[in-house]
Amino acid sequence: MGLAALLLAAAVLPASALEICPSVGKVELPAGKLEPCDGLAYLAKIISRCAAEIPEDKNLQRHAAGILELENKHKVDQMVLQSLRTMRGNPQQMADRKIDPVLLDRRIAMQQGLATKTESDLRERRALAVSAGYSQLAREGAAQAIIDNAVWRYLDTVVQPRVASCSASEAGRRSAAEFAGMLAVAASHGNPLEREVMRELLESTPRP
Repeated sequence: MGLAALLLAAAVLPASALEICPSVGKVELPAGKLEPCDGLAYLAKIISRCAAEIPEDKNLQRHAAGILELENKHKVDQMVLQSLRTMRGNPQQMADRKIDPVLLDRRIAMQQGLATKTESDLRERRALAVSAGYSQLAREGAAQAIIDNAVWRYLDTVVQPRVASCSASEAGRRSAAEFAGMLAVAASHGNPLEREVMRELLESTPRP
């Protein structure tokens, strides 16, 4: 597994920067093809630097996960609402698809209600985070940055042991290559690591 695939694996994080993360910036690939263990060690150094950018605070991460979940939902709400409104503004398309204007208006009203509810929930989540001492989470984008860091920290915990065992045996080398390949495949299928990290954080959030 080449270094390019390893760095593709690192890109599984939300690419607010394909520059990997602020403390690392753009990564220049070393000349030539690295062996699996060398490539994994190279990636591990990048991951460690990114993971160290924000001090770990599980409660902060839980608040961020709840906010980011609602921010993502709000984006979907708005996309659906915009699509419905665009359709309503195109009578010919409605006629071609045999769409009842009255039913479409009801659906738009319902979707608007859902979007309004999400906005209200998001305001409440942000206010709750601020009252808990996390004023930075009142800003748009702050929750994403916290969750990005939580994913880097997760990657750090799973990569470091593999770096340590990689050069110990042929089995270790194969494991390193398979692991890098797994992350590269994950990188091409959305953002499963972020979803998993958020799921664990949300499930560990104390209920009122």
